[in-house]
Amino acid sequence: MTKELSSLNEVYQTIAKVTSLDDVLRLYQEFKGLTITFPTKLISADYVKPYLKKETQKGQQLWMYLLIFLNFATQPLVDILLVNPLKA
Repeated sequence: MTKELSSLNEVYQTIAKVTSLDDVLRLYQEFKGLTITFPTKLISADYVKPYLKKETQKGQQLWMYLLIFLNFATQPLVDILLVNPLKA
């Protein structure tokens, strides 16, 4: 296989080392002739925004639990959290 890889262009050699020669051939057939730029961010903003909103709401619920049920909060603090919840 090393002999086969050495016959490939450098970018295809790199991809083959990370994946496999079969994957390189599939990528070549699908994208040959195209210039591909990979985004620096792996996860899309369309996923991150709702995720952060959900996690923030979970975090707020946890804080409310800790403050109210474990009796760590004063009433003014509870009122502030209930009136102005965290916004994502």
